[in-house]
Parts: sequence; C-alpha cells; structure tokens
Amino acid sequence: IMNQYTPMAGVEKKYPEQIIKKPVARSIKDQVLSLHNPAKHDYPMLRLNHKHDLSGLISWLKTIQTSATVNIHVKNCGVALELIYIEGKLHKAITKGDGLSGRDVTVNAYCIKSIPESIKNAPGRTCIRGVVSSETIRVNSNGVATTMHGLDLKAHVSTNLIKQNPDEEYNDLVFVAHTVTNPNLTHSTWADWSTFLRSRGFTTPKCYGCNLKAGIYEPGHWEDILDHIKERILNSAYLPPFDGLVFSVAEMEHRYELGYTSRFPEWAIAFTPDKGFTNAPTETTSRTVSTD
Repeated sequence: IMNQYTPMAGVEKKYPEQIIKKPVARSIKDQVLSLHNPAKHDYPMLRLNHKHDLSGLISWLKTIQTSATVNIHVKNCGVALELIYIEGKLHKAITKGDGLSGRDVTVNAYCIKSIPESIKNAPGRTCIRGVVSSETIRVNSNGVATTMHGLDLKAHVSTNLIKQNPDEEYNDLVFVAHTVTNPNLTHSTWADWSTFLRSRGFTTPKCYGCNLKAGIYEPGHWEDILDHIKERILNSAYLPPFDGLVFSVAEMEHRYELGYTSRFPEWAIAFTPDKGFTNAPTETTSRTVSTD
C-alpha cells in the first residue's frame, strides 16, 4: 500500500550516504572505557562574577532592563558538573576542569542521587549544569566541612566522581541543577525550566527571593530584602554548605540579551557580603585529590 512516505523510502535507498542519522547516546561500554578521559564542554563553564557589597549589587542590577525580574538562591558548595543527554538518554557527565574541558565521569554519575539515567520529552541534545554536594554534611570542631564518613566535602565528592569502582555506601551525593539548555525546547522563565527539571527527577536550588523587580534602587529596598532572606536562612532547620547568594535574571529572553563575557555570564552574579550569608567552613584535606 502506497503512503506519503513510500517515495522518500525509495530516495533513501538510492542515496544512503545522504541520510542524516539521528545522534544517539553512548553505550555503557564506551562510558566505562572513557572514565577519566578528557572531554570538551558544549560551551565554556564560566564562574560567576562576585560582588561583595550592596553598591556592587546595585551596579549589576542597573545593567538589567527595568522590566526584568531576578531570583535569589544560595550558592551551593561542591564540585561543578555538566550532564549531556541525547534524545533523553545520559550521554556524558563532565567535571568543570579548566572551563573548556574536564574529565569524563559518566559511569560514576549514575551513582549520584537526582541524576536520572533518562529524561522524558527531551529531544535532541540537552545540557544540564549544576553542583554535586552531599546530603549529610556536618561541620567539625575545626570548622571543616565533613560528611558522615569524616572526609572533607570536596575531597569526598571528587574522590567518588573519579573512582574506578565507586563504593555503594557513598549514597549521600546529590546533584543540584542550576542551568539547562536545549535548542528544541522553549521556556520563557527559569521557573518553567526548574519545573521541567524537577518533574524529571532533578533537584534545583530553593528560591529565597522570586521574581523581584530589578529596576528598584530606592535606599533600603534591597537591604530589607537581604535582611528577610538572612532571617529565613537562619531559621532553616537544615541547609547544605553554601557560600553566599546567587542573583540571576528570571526571564530567558533577558538572559539571552545580556549574554556572556569571556569570564562571566552577565545575567547572574554571586553575592557574598558577610558571614550571615554563608555556612561554608574552611575546606581542607590531607590528600591530593583532583577537583576538576
């Protein structure tokens, strides 16, 4: 029986070299063999520009359109990681490294909570970035961030990301996603993307200030907001280690307009004014561990 696809089938059979094959995620065998190998990022992983006082925060807010809004969440401590999914299947997990390339740790990423093996309704290539931290953080008497295993936080996370055979007992690691890109999907705000991620099993940062108008600079306005956030943080029963706050533009349209420099994204900053906005102790370790 002839249908609309029959003529095209004949063309494909006659010119097989012209067929554009759909990309597929790598096999488990390839992922195992690629552990620790260098891997390039889809686009550079840049650090955030840091502001340490209110004047720096206001200066950044004045670069944003007055119609835009900003979100505020804590800046989680841990090891940065990029996840790449192809047609919804986990393809690569890459440590930050020098920002241009890192190490392939895909096999070990399956052991981390909130990193699903597959995600639904995610056609093409999906790039998700975030921080791997621990759910069982404690701070010892010397002010060192430790896990329940008594290891330094970054050493603990990094060691298990690069292990040839990760221990099943290290089940306290969690991935917190903070950015996502997929050219085949369109969401107008970070809240929409956050919903997309959470509905697929990811963890996203808790928002302590949502959709705040960026174009307000009256004296006392942002001081009041920061005081309110500090109070909420101090009253929280449990928070993972964090170092300051992240201010980010909520609307994707405005993010695209602001863009990036060679060093920082222009649509977000890290704000670290004083000890009231961090519980991150001094990180120390007696062993040499790769943290890229």
